Amino acid sequence: MNEDSSRVESGHVLLRYNLSENAGKLLVECQKTADLILEIILMVFLGFPFILGGLNFLYHSLYGFSSRSLYGIGAALMFAIAVMVLARGLALIRDGFRRIEFSVEDGQIVVYGCYICRVLGSHETLRFFDTDGFRVNRFSSRRYPLSKPENVYEIVLVRQNGDTVTIFPYFPDLEAAEATLKRLVSYTGIPSL
Repeated sequence: MNEDSSRVESGHVLLRYNLSENAGKLLVECQKTADLILEIILMVFLGFPFILGGLNFLYHSLYGFSSRSLYGIGAALMFAIAVMVLARGLALIRDGFRRIEFSVEDGQIVVYGCYICRVLGSHETLRFFDTDGFRVNRFSSRRYPLSKPENVYEIVLVRQNGDTVTIFPYFPDLEAAEATLKRLVSYTGIPSL
């Protein structure tokens, strides 16, 4: 196990993923719970009132007769909140619909950034022989903005050129990460580091 406690989330939203077999392939997909779907809907639709409020403040700052600077500051604040909320919603869509397929017959690993939308993510095809192995990393993270930092684990695939591909971005404990790592190693034949 490699520890890098200064690293934060590697760009992925910390969602739980499942490992399943389908049509001769091992699939890694996000658990699409009702909470995740509701959070996606909330984040996407919550951004629109802030955009409309920002446009209203912008109109008053451009064409209003008093407190133009306050309306301008309000517009900038509303747009900043809208961008943050929409960015969170799009990140949830990207990672919630991320999928990785391991095909032993073809010797390929296909990583779909977001399999429902080409705009949010494309796919990348890797070969088994281009990889060095799987590794479990431990890092400190906050799952939610106001929560306290906790030690969590991830499984990454290390390529021969040193690049890593995050396979499972979140495990709450080491035992679950190691059990999933054993399943990946036994199915693919790719060693663990």
